Amino acid sequence: MDANRRRRLQPNADRGIARRRYRDSYSGAIRYGSRHSNGIGYTDPHGNRHRDRHPHHHPDANTDRDFAAARDTSGFDTNQRGSMMNMQPRVDFDYDAFEEEVFRASLKAFTNLQNDFSHETFYGFALGTSPSFLWVTPHANTEEGLVRTARKYANRDYMAGISFDDVKAYLRPRISDYDTIDPYDILLNKASEMISFHSEQVDELYDGYVDELGEDREDDAFDIIYPPYERIEARIVNAIRRLDQQHIFEKTNSRDNITLLFSSDLGDPETYTIEELNPPHVCEKFIKDFQKFLKVRKVIHGV
Repeated sequence: MDANRRRRLQPNADRGIARRRYRDSYSGAIRYGSRHSNGIGYTDPHGNRHRDRHPHHHPDANTDRDFAAARDTSGFDTNQRGSMMNMQPRVDFDYDAFEEEVFRASLKAFTNLQNDFSHETFYGFALGTSPSFLWVTPHANTEEGLVRTARKYANRDYMAGISFDDVKAYLRPRISDYDTIDPYDILLNKASEMISFHSEQVDELYDGYVDELGEDREDDAFDIIYPPYERIEARIVNAIRRLDQQHIFEKTNSRDNITLLFSSDLGDPETYTIEELNPPHVCEKFIKDFQKFLKVRKVIHGV
């Protein structure tokens, strides 16, 4: 996507915004791990805390060697002790297996969802996670579901004076307001357990780097441990791309009218993967919807 088109997607198009959000989450309540809870686990989108380690993980499993390898007890690469900032985090994780699980479970979730709502017209599908990558959830919406949700929002005090069409424009790209998620999210429980296990390791590495560098260099520590998060994001995005190649999203609508998204912040639409997952004409349509969203959001929230 060219620079001019990307600017039209601001303020969410820049991956740096997402990166800063991941970093900021480490100083907030989202973090769980070695210093912040008694054990590992994750909190799902319904607020339920899960404490089990990924049950199918085996320490001797084949791993993606770009980042996955056995770690020494300090969590640092013993071959690169000369420069902390040049070290790569070493995470014991099978990225191939994770992508395959996301693909397999999402295929079932999105297929079941479209079968159950075959009388409606889908316009958007997404896989979402938290800023600290603690779960994976499927999301989808239909034109009919958008109307149902808009009717609920239209009665809220802060929507006073907003036309019904503008309420729909505000909600259309917001993955958190997609009408259909339950009970399909449970199909990705195993993927959520896997991603939680991955984040637990990265969290421990972060703590170790902060100990080594000092608390005044937490941002530097985050920069060191960020690549595994990029790898997880890339695998989720690739799983969506593989699903699209099998045309599974086209049961009730043509691909020209369907937008595929990945989001690590379900509160507002994210746009920086839009061009990776959709044809150019779909991107252009989403740009127009996104601009309408920004316009209505400014009226509602002043930002």
